[in-house]
Amino acid sequence: MENLTAWFSSMEFLLQVFWVCAIAASLFFVVQLVLLLIGIDDIDVDADTLDLGGGFSLLTVKNVIHFFLGFGWAGVSLWSVIENRFWLSIVALLVGVLMVVIFVFIFKQMMKLQSQGNYDPEDAVGLLADVYLTIPATKSGAGKVQFSLKGTVHEFQAQTEGERLATGEKVRIVELLDNHTVLVEKV
Repeated sequence: MENLTAWFSSMEFLLQVFWVCAIAASLFFVVQLVLLLIGIDDIDVDADTLDLGGGFSLLTVKNVIHFFLGFGWAGVSLWSVIENRFWLSIVALLVGVLMVVIFVFIFKQMMKLQSQGNYDPEDAVGLLADVYLTIPATKSGAGKVQFSLKGTVHEFQAQTEGERLATGEKVRIVELLDNHTVLVEKV
């Protein structure tokens, strides 16, 4: 432990700043990753004033971690390469900002892959369906139809204004009567 303390105190102040940022951000990044892997991902604190649209904010705990991760490790890695400490600091700042931009871009692209599990029942109007349970004639009762909407099969109660529709017949959904009942006609 003495060797570590002596090593750290022998450094210039700016290099100490880079090391502290790099190590602290790395630890927070690993904790964040572990929490994400076990399903705890809702501890983010957003600033509503810096909204980037699409549910993304610029100032979040994750983005601050990503910034300091890039800033710290760029400063440590380039310490012996860039002799001018002003330009080293500028490059480290730019790498930190670049890390935030990259992570925001990656998460936006990943969100495009996410599908909505919900749907608007009104989207069923005009679709073809199969009669699942016989539908009585002239709205004298309800049967059931099955149809596919957005890649999932749905089952609704169904009525018809025409003749009785037997199980297995093809029908077209012509109107949404309520959120669970549709009006159908024979195809």
